[in-house]
Amino acid sequence: MVSVAYIPREENYWPLLIVHDSDSPAGIVKWITGKIARVEERPSVPLLHPQLIHVSETTRMQPEARVVFARTVP
Repeated sequence: MVSVAYIPREENYWPLLIVHDSDSPAGIVKWITGKIARVEERPSVPLLHPQLIHVSETTRMQPEARVVFARTVP
């Protein structure tokens, strides 16, 4: 995984952007699903709406995104 960020919204969900370099998105989904479920159990956290983005795509991190974790690729 390369980075994870969320976008706080007024609605009851936050887009969760997961930028990765994996050739196996299924592996990323399995790992992140358990983490999301645990975080959403906390009363102050709204529902998270995960979006997988491969680093080769042209999609950019939105300016209002708040980075939770970032790792540079060597």
